[in-house]
This record gives sequence, C-alpha cells and structure tokens, in this order.
Amino acid sequence: MRKSKVFTILLAAAISLAVFTAPVLAADVDASISIVIYDEDGVPWEVDYQDITIAEGTSLKDATDIFFDYAEPVWDLDIDKYNPPAIVQYLASLYGYATELDYYYPEYTDAEGIHYVYAGWDWEFTVDGSQPAYTGDPEHLYTADQYEIQDGDEIVWTYDYHVTRWVE
Repeated sequence: MRKSKVFTILLAAAISLAVFTAPVLAADVDASISIVIYDEDGVPWEVDYQDITIAEGTSLKDATDIFFDYAEPVWDLDIDKYNPPAIVQYLASLYGYATELDYYYPEYTDAEGIHYVYAGWDWEFTVDGSQPAYTGDPEHLYTADQYEIQDGDEIVWTYDYHVTRWVE
C-alpha cells in the first residue's frame, strides 16, 4: 500500500511538472504571411499581411486557420501522390477566391510515359521566395499541412493562374 501511495505522489508530481513547464519549454517562432491575388491580367495586389509569432512546429495550414480565420479558409483533401495512402490538404478557397480547374488531361504518350497538363486558378505558397520541397526529392513539394513554420520565414500565399505539365 505504501509503495502505491509513493508511486501515485511521484506520478502526480511528474504530471504537474510536465504541465507547468511545457509552455516554458516550447519555443516560439516569428514569421510573416502575405496574401497576394493576381487578377486576370496578371496584376498582383496584396490583400493582407501579418507578422506572426507562433509555437515552433506549427503547420502553415494551422497558422492560416488561426491568423486568417476571417478570410474563411477552405481546405481540400487529397492523396499524397509521393506517399500514398497519406492524406494531404490543399488550400481551396480564401477570401472567396476558389480553385477553378480549366482543364486536366493527358496530352500525349511517348517513351517517357504519359504527359499530363493541368491549367486553372490555384492557391500556392512560397517560403522565402520558393516552394519548399523535401530534402533529396525536389519534385515532392510540401503541402500547407506538412510544412512547419520556421523562425524568420517569409511566407506568401498566391492565387494565380497556373499551367503545369508532368510525366507519369
């Protein structure tokens, strides 16, 4: 019985220590997030900008939901084509500007494989001027729910017309 009480007291002390020191141990990072929308003529206009301070390890998706909740972000789920069956999330709409597909189809087939083309209005993000990719795999770009904000990041969400081609 005495061992049980000692164990209970030690467990309670450990839990209290973890609860009260976790916020102190968690580091914050400072970053900035801009929202840029291009019109049909290709002219950009910055809609929003925020300097943020957020807990280390926070995803860009979570930061977007927290700091731009008034812009009503909407997310689409998809399978990560580089890591199936993992599910990833893409920004589908912000400020009412939604992803709009013009066309997506195979253009032709040759010895390399099937050549696809996609065109439409999309949201994409850059960090310090480029789209972040996984180390060792520059074709595997991070999605917003995969990317963890780092101290000093300058993040830009851009809504623009994209034409993308790839081979499978």
